[in-house]
Amino acid sequence: MDNVGQRALNEEVGADLPARFLGKFLFRYETENEWSAIFEAVGDGPFIRHSEEVSELQFMTVEEAIARDVEGDMILAASVHRILRAGCLKK
Repeated sequence: MDNVGQRALNEEVGADLPARFLGKFLFRYETENEWSAIFEAVGDGPFIRHSEEVSELQFMTVEEAIARDVEGDMILAASVHRILRAGCLKK
């Protein structure tokens, strides 16, 4: 499973870093179902945004992301809220 996270990191931000698998979740929406896997990777860069994969690239802590969601500066997907409630991401 770790290779999936490493490959996604490379494709999306051009980083060749080891990725640690944290968990896998099934999200059921009205119109579709989605499997999501969560990985953790740590690195100093450089990071390169691949425009075909990522529209914007920002790095922030989990706390910063939650604060921006609460303030309305950024909207976290329902799946992210569910992952936070499951405790996979450190707050």
